[in-house]
Amino acid sequence: MSDRKTFILAHKRARDNAIKAVIEAPDLWSIELRGPRRSGKQSDLMWGLLTDLAEQVPWHGQMLSSDDWKEMISASLKKQRVIPGLEGGFVVLGARTSKMTVPEMNEVIEYCYAFGAQRGVQFFTDAVAA
Repeated sequence: MSDRKTFILAHKRARDNAIKAVIEAPDLWSIELRGPRRSGKQSDLMWGLLTDLAEQVPWHGQMLSSDDWKEMISASLKKQRVIPGLEGGFVVLGARTSKMTVPEMNEVIEYCYAFGAQRGVQFFTDAVAA
């Protein structure tokens, strides 16, 4: 058995294969069940919204990049920890949108809309998240 197996539980055969793998797994192995990861449409929508924020919202006297806004929004939602960096400054631990589930990504998108609306951002993205 390889070190890792992933089963998308989309039909009976996939479920049967997952059950078989669990039964045959060596002692001390673990399993994880989780919802589906974010969709490509959600990712596209998020980046469009983050670009609009980056182009329109100054933050404490400076303009931030789309990447900076992604870190800010996801860290705010996930209540991330901030620690001193190894060479000075600070590091935010945790927030990775690439590992978020569909519902978590919906939270990021809604947070972008709400935050932007409070600051008069005109959003140009018309994508529909799926």
